[in-house]
Amino acid sequence: MDKFVENAPTSLNLDDSRLNNKVTFDVVELVYFPVPVEGSTSEYKLLPAWALDTLNSSGEPIARVFVNAEDGSYITTLFKPTDE
Repeated sequence: MDKFVENAPTSLNLDDSRLNNKVTFDVVELVYFPVPVEGSTSEYKLLPAWALDTLNSSGEPIARVFVNAEDGSYITTLFKPTDE
């Protein structure tokens, strides 16, 4: 996690107006995230990853950030669709 914290300001994508430029991670879980096997278009491997959730005031998830648990690198951010 130290590597992630060090690189987060430049690599983390949290471009969502619901976050108001403030991010607090309320839930942290160790999960397995599928990533493509290099050189393949149909094979994936399961990578151990930290899943960091940020919740709204109602306790519903807004975004989930995935961080490689092996080296601390940023994987991706998934946002809950808005109800518009």
